[in-house]
Amino acid sequence: LNPSMVNAHIYAGTMCYQLRYLRRAIYHLENANFLSPDNPDVLYVLGKANMGLFEYGQAENNFNEALKLNPPEEMKNLINEQLKYLDAIKGGVGQ
Repeated sequence: LNPSMVNAHIYAGTMCYQLRYLRRAIYHLENANFLSPDNPDVLYVLGKANMGLFEYGQAENNFNEALKLNPPEEMKNLINEQLKYLDAIKGGVGQ
């Protein structure tokens, strides 16, 4: 119940994302990121939620911020896959 408990926001944001309540997910994940700005996992899920709402610019920003935090190799690979996907979207279908 304490809003400063970062893990509560992470869990709520992740569950909202999985249930496709994307606006709620973004709300909780942005709070989690504010409270714990050094957590690349939060930025990754936040970027995924942004993508689900077609907020591609914000998603790209979140993924790039996550990479700046030097996440583990597996997380780097997941983030780079999302960035490649975003590049493909920017290129359009005819490219």
